[in-house]
Parts: sequence; structure tokens; C-alpha cells
Amino acid sequence: MRIQATTVLVLAGLTIAGCHDGATRSTATPPPKPKPPEWVYEDVKDTMRDGTAHVACLESENEVQLTPPYKNQRLKLCVVHDAEKDIRVTLRLPLGGQFVCDPPGCLTNAKYGSEPMTKWDGSHPQDGAEDVLIFIGASTITYNLMKPVALQVEPTFYRDGAQIVRFPPVALDRTRMALPATEVEALVDKYAPEAGK
Repeated sequence: MRIQATTVLVLAGLTIAGCHDGATRSTATPPPKPKPPEWVYEDVKDTMRDGTAHVACLESENEVQLTPPYKNQRLKLCVVHDAEKDIRVTLRLPLGGQFVCDPPGCLTNAKYGSEPMTKWDGSHPQDGAEDVLIFIGASTITYNLMKPVALQVEPTFYRDGAQIVRFPPVALDRTRMALPATEVEALVDKYAPEAGK
């Protein structure tokens, strides 16, 4: 009888402990949700031209797969509205790497939302940095980036070929980039017929 009573007590203890553990797990604090991707804005003083350059960068949703010594990484798409009111659009490998883009330039596939695929005409910057592509027709690209649609680009990487890079459907903020409405209207008037081309 003592053995039976001891067994019952042990089983009861395990049952209670199991319930207690379950209750602890159910009330545990869930891990914080990752912040949704967004444009990161920065104003940079240009003392040479007595003005301000407005910069915005957006990180890709996925990583590109690169052969060592380069690391797998997310790309950054950056827009610059400089002190001279020019607009530049660049694609960057923040951890280093090499875009394949032979002189005088290269074409990179791009796609806005469900629109037909287009091509961005790009090249390496004048300093020869191979981890940066700078694109011609930046005003056209900027106009399209002000729409809240997903973007895909397909650059080519040294030894690793062409890979699709996805950016979230987050609209570039016109006011944060100090683009006057009249300037945006000029972009619309000039490039709206070519949207997605």
C-alpha cells in the first residue's frame, strides 16, 4: 500500500509540474517582431557648395549569395538629391563585392510591381569602385520610387552571376528628399509616359 501511495504522489507531482511548466511557456514574452523595412534619410552639409545633400537608402529584403572572400549580404539602394539639385541613384554592396559592369556601362534588369521589366543603364563611379553601380536616368527611377510598389533588380556579380534582389514596396518621401512639388510635377510630365520603361 505504501508503494502504491508513493507512486500516486509522484505521478501527481509530475502532473502538477507539467501544468506549471505549460503555464510558464504560454505566458512567456514573444520575441519582438522585426521592424518593417523603410527608407533611411540623412541630410549632409555640403560646405563647398553652401548647400545640403539629401540622401535616402533602402535595404533589400533578401541577401545575395557571394563567393568568399566576399560575404552574403543585403544590398542598399540609395537616392541623392545634391546641393546642386541633381539626382543620383546608386546600388551598393555595403560589405564589399564586385558588380560586373564593363566600360562604358551595363544594363541591369529592373521591375516595378507588376509592370513590364525595364532596364537601368549603369556604370561604376568615376573612382572605379566595383561595389557601386550608379545609374543614368536617375530622375526616371526616382519618379518610380515615389510609388509604393515592390522593386526587383537583377545585377550581375563577379563569379556569382546575375541574381534577383527584392526591395519592399515603400514609397520614397518627396518632402524628406526636398523635392519641390513643381520639380516632381516636372518629373511626372516628362517621364510619366515612360513609367516602367
